[in-house]
Amino acid sequence: MQQGKGKMYYRVIRLLVVFPTVFAASVQAQDAWSVSPLDDLLREIDLATGTTVSQVVMTLSGETISKTTGLTVHPQTGELWAVLKLNGQFGHELVKIDPDTGMCTDVGNTGDKFAAIVFDDDGTLYGLTGNGAAIESTLYTINTDNGSKTFLLALGNGTEGEALGYNPDDGMLYHTSGNGIPNTHEIFESIDLDTLAVTSIPLSGDDFNLTRTLTYDGKGAFYHSGPPLYRITTNGVVTFLTTIDHITKGIVLFPTPKPDVQGDCDDDGDVDLDDYACFVSCVLGPAQGLPAKCEPFDFDNDNDVDLEDFGGFQSAFRD
Repeated sequence: MQQGKGKMYYRVIRLLVVFPTVFAASVQAQDAWSVSPLDDLLREIDLATGTTVSQVVMTLSGETISKTTGLTVHPQTGELWAVLKLNGQFGHELVKIDPDTGMCTDVGNTGDKFAAIVFDDDGTLYGLTGNGAAIESTLYTINTDNGSKTFLLALGNGTEGEALGYNPDDGMLYHTSGNGIPNTHEIFESIDLDTLAVTSIPLSGDDFNLTRTLTYDGKGAFYHSGPPLYRITTNGVVTFLTTIDHITKGIVLFPTPKPDVQGDCDDDGDVDLDDYACFVSCVLGPAQGLPAKCEPFDFDNDNDVDLEDFGGFQSAFRD
């Protein structure tokens, strides 16, 4: 795996992924991490071609990893989290992964076989059990301190295969399941996390096959892979994109670096009222020096922030 991408990942709080509004049967170049239910590899993949760019073996001290059944990213820390099948253990193990080395930090035994995990914006971890679990097709919250699970909701729709995704734009979970007759054996539904109401979403367009992953793309749709890669909009329109070169059971997108915007002191890619508050504290006047936090406001590069820089800030400001 390329050095530096993993390190950059930890510095990014939220994934910002930008795609064109209209998709043809292809996808813009976008890298992602992927895990498989067949091995112990963390792969870097190119979603435009479906090919593996590089890979690293995951390791957990004192254990043998046979496969991985879920992958997600913590919204505040940027850490990769996964559930692993360990040799000789029924319940899947919750871990954190260093994407550069593949080394896993143990969190705890979930006590059942989980087919998908995903964080919401608040850092609550949700898990969905799959086929072969003690209680199949059931949604839980998972304790990030010890891996223990708490029952939330039974999800019985669909046939084989389970996937779970979170949409930060509407604050809801989305669930896919099934393999077979379109929109009969295969289902797509949303889950309101406040009421736990489940709403069925009719499917249209291309027919996806066995459900394995559901990853929000940041633009009103999810990536769905089985290994055929599809895009599913939140209103159920399915478009085939490409075929990934391995069977996946969890995909996390690489962050797109935010632009370096002058006047942006909080590093969120824009200049707004939050930056104005910072700007006011930096206006010390001509020849008064430039504290480190005030560097974004030195528009005329004269090593201070004064009224001459205010014009530049006004031009950059976007409410």
